[in-house]
Amino acid sequence: MAIRYDKKLNSEINKTIRNFNQKIARLEKMQNDLILPEKITKKELKSEYYTRSDLRRKLREMQSFSTRGIEQTVQTSGGVNLSKFELINLKRESKRIKASLTREINKLERLKPKVFGVEQASTFSQIGDQYYLNLKARRKALEKGDIVNLRSEQLQRYKKLLEKTAKNKRYYNNVFKSNYLEMLTDLGYYYNYDKEKLAELKERLMQLDSDNFLKLFRQEQSIKAILDYYPTVIKNFDSKGKLLINPDDLKDDVSNLYDALIDSIDDITKDYKWKNLQVILKQMFLKLIAEFGRMHYVKLEIQTILYMVIQLITL
Repeated sequence: MAIRYDKKLNSEINKTIRNFNQKIARLEKMQNDLILPEKITKKELKSEYYTRSDLRRKLREMQSFSTRGIEQTVQTSGGVNLSKFELINLKRESKRIKASLTREINKLERLKPKVFGVEQASTFSQIGDQYYLNLKARRKALEKGDIVNLRSEQLQRYKKLLEKTAKNKRYYNNVFKSNYLEMLTDLGYYYNYDKEKLAELKERLMQLDSDNFLKLFRQEQSIKAILDYYPTVIKNFDSKGKLLINPDDLKDDVSNLYDALIDSIDDITKDYKWKNLQVILKQMFLKLIAEFGRMHYVKLEIQTILYMVIQLITL
């Protein structure tokens, strides 16, 4: 969901960027060989973050740069010089990402794949799912000792892995749904699938928000199967321009997959549509509570009742 940049948020962003960049400029003039972060523009900040929570986390990080002495250079046990600011935020980001990976791994050790809405017998971990194995490998790579003990090259690799993991998570949480729907459309057009049926399938998937669509994609193997055929749309010629796979050889397979998705779409999406509705209702009630909070004559009991409704919605 796109961030709503209201007047209050824009004001906070402007103030944070101004203070952050001004301190960097002031320290640069002192020429005391400090290791300073790069300045940032409002355009860069907005293009990098898609949710209010991610944006606020970044703003808090930038605001912490105003702390006296946080720009000072420290040397780690591994012999690496970096600013106290960078070291603090590296440790914080490492802890956050490792916790996120652990939650996802634990979930896949309990969760079972579905095929056209039918839950399978084994969990993702039991079948050796590639996504599960990738998460385990990434989590292991981030456990290689304490950050302060890493040598320069090790620390650089560690930082790149953290950045890649965080960026990957932001992409899947916020951008992937629209990209998937584009792939679904391109693949359908490439194999000349019925346009009305394709539009119907897209419409049903668009009803899910980004978060619930991603949960659907992770669990439902029939939704994921689109990606098995999509490479034929973009990489179907060798270096000499020769066709690698004749589209006619796969046309029936793709059409059958799309038909099966449409026939089973209610079973495929039913759990996620309810979760989607829960999110929408919760947001509506939170807005209602906020409005009631501005009305002095509303008693505390009304707000308590609304909070109880929220708890029931999220069960």
